[in-house]
Amino acid sequence: MDKGKLIDYCLEEARKGKDFGTLREELQAFNLEPQEINQIIKYVDDNLLTNALHGAYKSHRREYLMVGWFLLIVGVLATVLTYTGVINMGDSYLIVYGPIIVGLGLIVGNRTEV
Repeated sequence: MDKGKLIDYCLEEARKGKDFGTLREELQAFNLEPQEINQIIKYVDDNLLTNALHGAYKSHRREYLMVGWFLLIVGVLATVLTYTGVINMGDSYLIVYGPIIVGLGLIVGNRTEV
């Protein structure tokens, strides 16, 4: 079996939850050198960690994006409600630019790439 197929097999089995000890034993059955086995296991481990980190990064970006939209909507809504007189502040009104700017910053900084 060629090395590429072994790596693909190990990646698939590791994603299914098979531990590295079992994978190492299976690779030893193919009479591979210990150095080759270590390289394959290291590659599989690095690949799994990279995928997990990328998933967490995307999740955090999505959360910050939602917080940005929330702040933007709250800021605009508070400004509009005081300007129109729905929230009575006498002869003045409130411009809530802090949450609007921070919300826009979070939206722009965490938008997904096209």
